[in-house]
Amino acid sequence: MRWLEDSLNWLSDIDWGWWPMLFLRPAKNEVMTTPRILKISVYYGTIGAIVVAIPFILRFLQCDDCFLLDNAPLTLLAFAFYMYTFMFLLYRFIFSIAWNNRAMRLQKKKRKPQDLSALESADDEIDLQALYIETSESQQRS
Repeated sequence: MRWLEDSLNWLSDIDWGWWPMLFLRPAKNEVMTTPRILKISVYYGTIGAIVVAIPFILRFLQCDDCFLLDNAPLTLLAFAFYMYTFMFLLYRFIFSIAWNNRAMRLQKKKRKPQDLSALESADDEIDLQALYIETSESQQRS
């Protein structure tokens, strides 16, 4: 399954796939959150709705008595809603899972050296507290 995750991440890392909205792509070690996925689905869902709606509109312009042409605004809203939903589900349940797994692995790799330094600084803090307690006790005795 790791090869599938790597393949999905490879697709997600391609700049031209994000091109108009490259600013939406998180860093590789950043978790893809649901609010970010909502933003992605709104941007890409709008583009997808336009791309999908244009052939339908062109086809129904040739039709004299078409329900979809009479309700064009409603039809466009329906296309947009379906594309937003499709993009959200696609990113939330396929791409973000692979992205977040990689982000967690990268965060763990990055955290290991910091955890050791955090432990050392915590030991130093405990030593300083012990030294403070010892000095304050010795001052009270004298």
